[in-house]
Amino acid sequence: MGVAKSVARVRATDIAIVGMSCRFPGGCNSPQDYWKLLAAGSNAVSEIPEDRWDHSRFKHPNKKATGRAYTFAAGTIGDIRGFDAAFFGISPREADAMDPHQRMLLELAWEALESGGQIPEHYEGRDCAVYVGISSTEYGSLQQGDPDSANAYMMLGTTLSIAANRISYQFDLRGPSMAIDTACSSSLVALNEALNAIWSGRSEMALVGGISLLVSPFPYIGFSKATMLSEYGLCRAFGSNPGGYVRGEGGGVIVVKPLSAALRDGDPIHAVIAGAGSNADGRTNGIALPSHETQSALIEQTLRKFDIDPAHIDFFEAHGTGTAVGDPAETRTISQAIASKRPPECGPLPVGSAKSNIGHLEPASGMAGLFKAVLAIRNRALPKTLHSEDLNPEIDFDGLNIRPVQELTPLNVEGRPIYAGLNSFGFGGANATVVLREHIEEKHSEEHVEAVPPLLLSAKSSSALQQMAERYGELLRNPEKRDFYDIAYTAAFRRARLKNRLIVEGENIDEIGSSLLAYARGDETSAVSGEAMSANGKVGFIFNGNGAQWAGMGRQAYAESEEFRQRLDEIDMLIREIAGWSLVDVLHAEDAGEK
Repeated sequence: MGVAKSVARVRATDIAIVGMSCRFPGGCNSPQDYWKLLAAGSNAVSEIPEDRWDHSRFKHPNKKATGRAYTFAAGTIGDIRGFDAAFFGISPREADAMDPHQRMLLELAWEALESGGQIPEHYEGRDCAVYVGISSTEYGSLQQGDPDSANAYMMLGTTLSIAANRISYQFDLRGPSMAIDTACSSSLVALNEALNAIWSGRSEMALVGGISLLVSPFPYIGFSKATMLSEYGLCRAFGSNPGGYVRGEGGGVIVVKPLSAALRDGDPIHAVIAGAGSNADGRTNGIALPSHETQSALIEQTLRKFDIDPAHIDFFEAHGTGTAVGDPAETRTISQAIASKRPPECGPLPVGSAKSNIGHLEPASGMAGLFKAVLAIRNRALPKTLHSEDLNPEIDFDGLNIRPVQELTPLNVEGRPIYAGLNSFGFGGANATVVLREHIEEKHSEEHVEAVPPLLLSAKSSSALQQMAERYGELLRNPEKRDFYDIAYTAAFRRARLKNRLIVEGENIDEIGSSLLAYARGDETSAVSGEAMSANGKVGFIFNGNGAQWAGMGRQAYAESEEFRQRLDEIDMLIREIAGWSLVDVLHAEDAGEK
C-alpha cells in the first residue's frame, strides 16, 4: 500500500476530476468498459431497437417521403426503462412519471460519488453544485398525447430543470442546480458553469453531467429533412465522404473539486482541468453553420487566461461529427489555435473523435469526449478514430499540421504532464473548450503489513448485496488488478454504509474472494451478513450487578492486584476522555458502597 504525493505545481484554478460514471453505447457501463471499447477500435453503432417505436411506420429510404426518416442508425445503450426506484426511496407511480433521463442521472450521480469515495451523506446541506447538459423533452411530449394519463408527478417528471434539481434534492445539495441546454455543447458548457461556480467560491464541489436518450422517432424525422444524418450509418470524422452524423445515446457524470481539496482529502484524481471557456459564434452564414474564427478565438483566449502553452497540447479530442461543413471548420480552428504553434520536432498534432465509435450523443457528447480524453491520459495511449483510413480530401491535414489517429498510439511524453484539448460545439453556435492535464503522483512505499484486513460491504437490499459480493469476488480473482488493502480501506471508509451488510475475513486474499463468491451463490460461507441497526439509536450501558460477591470487592482487587489495577487505570483514562469523570474516583468514593 502506498501514499501518493503530487509532484506537479498546484494552481489555484486547478480542478480535479475525482469521480466518474457513465452509460455509453456498446455496453459501456463504466469508464473501464469504455476504455476497452476505445482501445480495441470497436464500432458500437447499430440501429435503434424495434421496441422503441415501429420502424415500418416511420422509416423510408426516400428522403422526400413525408413524416419518415431515412435512417435509424444509432449508438444505443439497450434498456432505458430499468430503474431501481426503491434504492432512491421513490414510489413506482412517481418513477413511472419520471423521464428516463432523470432516472438514469440519479443512478449516474450516485455511482460517480461512490467511485470517487465521496460519501453522499457527508455533503448533505453543503454548497455542492449540480449542472446537467440536457436537451430532450421527448418523454414529456409523448405523455401529452394521452391527457388522461397525467398524474401529480407528471410535470416534475418531464421538466428539464428537474433533471438537475432532483439530484440536488435526493442528496440534499445546496449549491447552484440547473439544467443547461446549448444543444450539442450542453455538457461542456455545463462543466464550464460548474467551474465558474467553484472558482467564484459559490460552490466547494460540483456534480456535472450530460445525458441524451433516443425516446421518440420525431427528431430522426426532423434531422432527416435537414439531411444532417449519415446515410451510411457511420460517423466518418475526418474521413472521405463524410455524409453526416450518426445519433447516439447515453450519459456521463463527473465529480469535480479544487485540486488542493482533492489532495487534502486523499481523493482519487483521474485528471486535472487546467482551463475551460465558452462563447457563441454570433451571426454566421446560417444559425446551424459553425465559425472557425470564433471557435479559434475561444481556444486562444482560454489558453492565455490559464497560462497554458499551446505547444504543450499533446492531443486534441475534437467535436468531430463527420459532416461536410463541421470537420473542415474545426480542423482550421485547431490548427490556428494550437497545431500551428507546435514545435516541428513533435510532428503533426494528433486529433480524434469518439463519435466514430459510439455516435453523436448530442447534449451528452461532451461527456463522451471528456471521458475519452481522461482515459487516454491515464492509459497514455490514443485510441484510433474509426472510418478515417481514407482522409477527407477537402481538408489539408499536412498544411494544418494535424493528423487523425489511425491506430492505437502510445503517448510518449517525458519530463512533464500530458495535456489534452477538447472541443464541443452546439448547432446554434454555442461553443465550449476544455484543457486537461495529467495528474502525476510519486509513490512512497510503506512498511508491509502481513495481516489481511476484513472486507466490509453494504447495500440497500440483500439481492444487491449478493451482486456486489460477486463483483468483488471476481475482482479479487485477478492478481494483477487487486490492491486488497486499498480495496478494503475504500469499502470500509469511503463508501456509504447501507442497511444490508456483509463482513468477510480470511487468512489470505484468495480465501476472502472464495467466501464472497460462495455468498453470492447462496452457498455456506464464513462471511457474516445481516441488517444494521438504525443509526439514530442511542447507546446505553447496562450494569446488571453480577460479578461482585461482597461490598468493596472492587476496591480490594484494585489495592491487591497489580494487573486489575493496571487494566482499570487504562479504562479510566478512556472514560475520562469521553465522559469527563473518573471511574477510579467513583470506585473510591465514600458513598460507593451505598450505590
